[in-house]
Amino acid sequence: MQGSLRQGPEDMPLVVSVETADKPQAKQQTRHETTMKWVALSLLIFQNSGAFLLTRYTRTTTDGPMYLSTVVVLLTEVAKLIFCLGCAPRTSRVRP
Repeated sequence: MQGSLRQGPEDMPLVVSVETADKPQAKQQTRHETTMKWVALSLLIFQNSGAFLLTRYTRTTTDGPMYLSTVVVLLTEVAKLIFCLGCAPRTSRVRP
């Protein structure tokens, strides 16, 4: 292991850079992982935009009693939870 040292406070050496050949390289993302990230991002954008537009539409066109906006937030969060629970088994598989 080779490194360059510099003196720190109270003359304690600090490691500035270390070059090692035995460290494993960072795991490269597979095409499937990258695709899953973009699909998840797209679905969450669609879900949030749809919830906003649907809420706006129903609050401006309905003549009946108004509903609480907190109910919309609660249902949106429940939808996100269901989506995340569905994705969790796919992403947490142990690969040999």
